[in-house]
Amino acid sequence: MYVNKAVSTTFVLMWIMQGQETQSSPSATFSVTPSASASTKSLDYFDEEKFVSIKLGEEINLSCTNRTWSTMLFDTWELKHTDEMKCRIANSNSDPAVNTCNDGRILISTTEGRSQLHIPSFKYTYEGIYKCQTAFQHGSHKILFNVSVIVQPEISGRIEYSPNDNHSVAVCEASSGKPKASISWTSDGNVTDKITYNQNRTFTVESRLIIPYNASMGNVTCIVSHPYWNESQTYTISLRGTETQSSPSATFSVTPSASASTKSLDYFDEEKFVSIKLGEEINLSCTNRTWSTMLFDTWELKHTDEMKCRIANSNSDPAVNTCNDGRILISTTEGRSQLHIPSFKYTYEGIYKCQTAFQHGSHKILFNVSVIVQPEISGRIEYSPNDNHSVAVCEASSGKPKASISWTSDGNVTDKITYNQNRTFTVESRLIIPYNASMGNVTCVVSHPYWNESQTYTISLRGTETQSSPSATFSVTPSASASTKSLDYFDEEKFVSIKLGEEINLSCTNRTWSTMLFDTWELKHTDEMKCRIANSNSDPAVNTCNDGRILINTTEGRSQLHIPSFKYTYEGIYKCQTAFHHGSHKILFNVSVIVQPEISGRIEYSPNDNHSVAVCEASSGKPKASISWTSDGNVTDKISYNQNRTFTVESRLIIPYNASMGNVTCIVSHPYWNESQTYTISLRGTVLGSSKESQWIVLFALIGFFPIYIVCIIVFLLKYESS
Repeated sequence: MYVNKAVSTTFVLMWIMQGQETQSSPSATFSVTPSASASTKSLDYFDEEKFVSIKLGEEINLSCTNRTWSTMLFDTWELKHTDEMKCRIANSNSDPAVNTCNDGRILISTTEGRSQLHIPSFKYTYEGIYKCQTAFQHGSHKILFNVSVIVQPEISGRIEYSPNDNHSVAVCEASSGKPKASISWTSDGNVTDKITYNQNRTFTVESRLIIPYNASMGNVTCIVSHPYWNESQTYTISLRGTETQSSPSATFSVTPSASASTKSLDYFDEEKFVSIKLGEEINLSCTNRTWSTMLFDTWELKHTDEMKCRIANSNSDPAVNTCNDGRILISTTEGRSQLHIPSFKYTYEGIYKCQTAFQHGSHKILFNVSVIVQPEISGRIEYSPNDNHSVAVCEASSGKPKASISWTSDGNVTDKITYNQNRTFTVESRLIIPYNASMGNVTCVVSHPYWNESQTYTISLRGTETQSSPSATFSVTPSASASTKSLDYFDEEKFVSIKLGEEINLSCTNRTWSTMLFDTWELKHTDEMKCRIANSNSDPAVNTCNDGRILINTTEGRSQLHIPSFKYTYEGIYKCQTAFHHGSHKILFNVSVIVQPEISGRIEYSPNDNHSVAVCEASSGKPKASISWTSDGNVTDKISYNQNRTFTVESRLIIPYNASMGNVTCIVSHPYWNESQTYTISLRGTVLGSSKESQWIVLFALIGFFPIYIVCIIVFLLKYESS
């Protein structure tokens, strides 16, 4: 995954309207017979891992699948608590129900027939690992839930007097919370934190702010953040007339008076996962707004080695940069603030928290930043005389994240993953080759996010003590033709947005037809129309779409779904399945169209309301456009859904008659463009800055001029006729 660097250009359209009033116009038979009852199912490997945090005392339902009992065979849950206590809850179509927990947690069925684990009131003792497995008519699904409790901390504060050290200490405490709370202060100073782990598995956090005797402050405020609350809580401790303590109640909205270098960044509007190649240059943005409307831009960087630093710019406070490693805040040519990383390093991995404030609110993003390191591929043959076989070894060393290795030949394969000191991974895959194997070489396929396509490494067996000739004889004989393959469960889900009229190719695999057996696509459009396209090594080709979409082969022999010109009607769900010598792969594509909106603008005169309205419209776009203004004012937006499935967005900015502005500019953002577009509406020459009396004078002057103009034409015609 990469984050693109945006360098904007401006697209300005001038549209002038003078003194006018305008109106707004605008069926498978596969079955599973478990060899054991639902109470003895094995739950050791998982298709998903989920982290669930539940408030103490909260009621919750957990689901292992969205399927209903009409297609399910069993639903089994193994619950292992942090105190090592275990229990099991299971329902099955063929075995008696099992519940060894006996504490109120049960399996229930919803009105739609879905199975859910019901927890009526979550307790401390319920924390732990919840493993679930469900089987249905086409396979099975396993999920591992990491379940933890959220306990609200209690906030208190006090002043401690320290005569020997010639200062006082403001103490802010968040006690008996889980997970531990985070405490910051709105005032600068020397701060120390103490974290205590309590017997009931909660945490108490105590933050101490040293206050010199010469400090001229009436009170100090701490900010306490915790997942139990949607917003941070503040606690103000008064310093006036006391050397002991004052503990007023917490407030619920905070407008920090502190500088941009002390802003709290604990709760977020967005969470993003960014993977950056080692040594790559990158810019990260917290907002698309410019400094003309921004107040501050603050970044808190916490690395995996627990090192922390802060970078901040503000309109009112000095710039801050405690990182001092080349990472800086820059402004683009359009005035947008970005965190610039000139060359990404191992040590830069971690959590990047950013907060920006502007005239109408604020925005916070949490970036999970990780490094991508290219692995080095190598291979060798190891001879094992005692075991009467050789071993082909393929190794992808010092990569991050860990590489995935497969083989083009069948055989007994074992993988070993080593975590290196530099936080990279080495993956070693070993393929056992019997002495009677008739192959000349073996090839491993290495996949890694660093490359766009998998890499292959061929290991020659000639000259070793193994024998050679053709490739593996493993084969698959599908029980149905390529035109009837079932595509109900998927290894991947992808979201693809395609511009209207754009040509595109979609791939279900990077493999070639030399190892593939079939490639099948089921296309279901938003209007419920369906069609199928399929190629196979053993069955005739199928194409029931008949609209130009076809399966093509690249020069390398890869199969791709070719769409020559994307249309509105092509939106929908595209399911693909490919089978090859070593297995199969299924992908679900969510395919949507991107339609460029048309931008227009106008001025509307509102004599009764004593103002005019600047209207900026982005019509017939998909998805809907986003409109903002470079000028402050009362703004209302109207979004219309059109018959052709596009959106029209109309943004209206009220302009008082006494406004001293020559023009107003709206900013239109849309996925069709790499950069936002601007549209400027001129206010000059309108009746915007004139009185109502002068408006009537202009109107009557125009009416009076019209008959004079007619008389002149008649006189001219009479003279012309007489001559």
